[in-house]
Amino acid sequence: MAAAVVWRAPWHESRLEHANGAGPLQSHTDVGTTSMFAPQDKATWYGTFGSYLMCSTSGAKITVEGIRYSEPVKPAGVSAELRTVTAKQRQNPTRGGYVGGGIGRPPHLSTVNMLGNLAPAGAGTVIDQKCSDQDKQSNSFQELLFVLKTDQRGGRIDHVWIDYRLGSDAYSLRLDWQMITCGDRVPKIDGEDVCDGSAGS
Repeated sequence: MAAAVVWRAPWHESRLEHANGAGPLQSHTDVGTTSMFAPQDKATWYGTFGSYLMCSTSGAKITVEGIRYSEPVKPAGVSAELRTVTAKQRQNPTRGGYVGGGIGRPPHLSTVNMLGNLAPAGAGTVIDQKCSDQDKQSNSFQELLFVLKTDQRGGRIDHVWIDYRLGSDAYSLRLDWQMITCGDRVPKIDGEDVCDGSAGS
């Protein structure tokens, strides 16, 4: 069973940290690695990482209070967007499905020109889709996208914490999927060269 720990937020409120599957907020993508190569002749570029499908286990409204990152190789910038795809848009097999990732910024990526409504994700973002409804083609879905601005150094995020509230209770969902944009500062990880084409897209 996934472990959960209690930590004190700066305002001295207890917040329960949990892995995916161990709390009210869940994400389709939680553990693994995706790496992206720099486009040729681009000093600065963007890599977008998706498939973080967000849902509420009970269907109750969850309010995000913040998103935090662990950045062993700090990218030039990082932002998060919530993509909401309607049931009708989802019927488009090319543009309405989940986004694994791609070079560029939403909605225009090297892999897809995506459909859906995009909004900055962070404090005040609401997740209200019930997890049991998420995989039904007749329903909409909410997907969290992370956008890394990258220079020649590259970037590596190895953990993300989504701080949120359900009613009066405060939680933090920990995601351990590594997002890597290749560059000079990205090292081998556990002895593996993650930028040799074997660790992701």
